[in-house]
This record gives sequence, structure tokens and C-alpha cells, in this order.
Amino acid sequence: MKNNIYKFKILKSQNIIHGVSTKFFGSIKNNGNINKKNLKSFLDAIHLEVKSVVFPEQVHGSSVVTIDDSKKQFIQNADGLITNKKNVFLGIVIADCLPVIFYDEKMDIVGVAHAGYKGVLGGILQEMLVLMRKMGADVKNIKIAIGPAIGVCCYDVPIERVEIFEDTFRGIKTHEKRYGKYFLNLKNIAKQIFISEGILEKNIEVSDVCTKENIKNFYSLRGDGPKNFGEFATVVGRI
Repeated sequence: MKNNIYKFKILKSQNIIHGVSTKFFGSIKNNGNINKKNLKSFLDAIHLEVKSVVFPEQVHGSSVVTIDDSKKQFIQNADGLITNKKNVFLGIVIADCLPVIFYDEKMDIVGVAHAGYKGVLGGILQEMLVLMRKMGADVKNIKIAIGPAIGVCCYDVPIERVEIFEDTFRGIKTHEKRYGKYFLNLKNIAKQIFISEGILEKNIEVSDVCTKENIKNFYSLRGDGPKNFGEFATVVGRI
């Protein structure tokens, strides 16, 4: 992590700008609204303007919207965004869920998704790939970056939730059991979904940062508590 910004090795390219904010910049969203001061501080650090970034509402669903320009900076009823336009940047905010970046360099397509357990169950990751294919992407060329999120080390859930994931994703290691508790492995579930969809394993980068274990740098609903948590941003786009 450099200059208080988390970046992915797999997304190193002269034509792409991306970054994940940290607590250094403050919460990017407060009470359901984007904190423009904190967002500007983060975007200044990666040399972007606030008016160039589009955010989805994030309703823990599976709806994905294709974006052609940044005139409308807030997209309702969506958790995923995709564009093939230059200088249109896509953002999401996170506080334990998976932030996932999609990139096809050959077709100049980028996307970003907010994927909590409801979104993963609802198929948002597959829906992102469906729309990318419709825009001409080949899964063999798509790169995936899964950012800082709560890890299997800390994400204990009720057995009922584990059973739903077991039924939905048969053959995938979905959880670990320790001390009589069940810990969901959302990062591995997402990775295995992508592999099953034809994404090459070498084209998938998964952050080993657990947000709950790293509350010094990242916001975490589980780690900070519901009264104190904020949200950090993941932004991506082409120049």
C-alpha cells in the first residue's frame, strides 16, 4: 500500500487508473450520502475529478448498469457498473463486502461490483460477466481484482447461511468450522465462481487483507461496530 492507497498488481497498465481508499481519507459515505470532501481528498490523490466518477446506490442486489458518461453520478437500484468509455470512472463503497474490479484490456471494458453475501447469492458476479460478454469481452482476457474485505478468519455466520451457500455453490469450499462456529469464505467463493465461468486463475488477484483485522487502515462494519463504521471507496476507469 502506497500513499495510503491500496492498488492491485494485476491492474498495472498505462491506460487504467484505479485505487482503494483507506481511513486516511475518511469515510467516503455517511448516512447514505457520498461525502464529497473525503471523496475529493481521495480522488485528488489518484489524480481524478469528483465529476468524473459514477457510483451505484448499492442495495445488495444483482443489478448491473452500463455507463456511457458521468453526467449522472448516482445510479439507483444498482450494485454493479460497466463502461467501455474513456475518462468515465466507476466507484463503489465498502465496509466488509467484496469490492470487485473487472477489466478487459483488449476490448477496453472496465467494471466494478459491490458484492456482499446477498449479491453473491443473487448472481451479481455472473451478471457482470454476462454484460461484459455482450459488449464483446472474452472471458479469457478478463482480469479480476477482489479487494480488501472481511476474510474467512473473521466472517462468522449462522449455519443457515452456510447451508444456503452450500446448496447454491456445490463443489466449492464455502466455509470453515472452528470452535463450533461457521466462517464464510466469500473471497474463495467469488474466485471459484469466476474460474467456473471461464476466467483464467492467473487473471484473478485476491487481496489477503481482512477488513475486520485491519481496522487501522480500512473500515469494517464487523470491526468498527454499527455506530462507528464508515465506508472506503474502490474506483476504476480508463484514460
